[in-house]
Amino acid sequence: MNLTRTKILILVATAIVAASCAPADVPPPAVTPQGEDRYLIDPRTGDSTPIAPQVAKKVDAAWRYAMAGNEAEAQSRLEEIRRTSGD
Repeated sequence: MNLTRTKILILVATAIVAASCAPADVPPPAVTPQGEDRYLIDPRTGDSTPIAPQVAKKVDAAWRYAMAGNEAEAQSRLEEIRRTSGD
C-alpha cells in the first residue's frame, strides 16, 4: 500500500512540474501582412536604442497580435509595457 502512495505522489509531482513548464501565454505565429497591413512598419525599425530582452519579447508579442488582426490584445499589451517599463 505504501508503494502505491509513493507512485501516486510521484505521478502528481510530475504532473505539477509538467504543468508549470508549459508556456502560459503564447503569441500568435508571425504572419505575412496582407492588404493594407503590408504597408505597416514595425515601430522598432530604425531605433538604435538598446532595449531590455524582456521588453523586446513583450513588444514582439504585441506586434504579432497586431499583425494577426487582434488590435485589442496588441493595445492591451502595449499599455502594459508602457506602465511597467517606465519609459
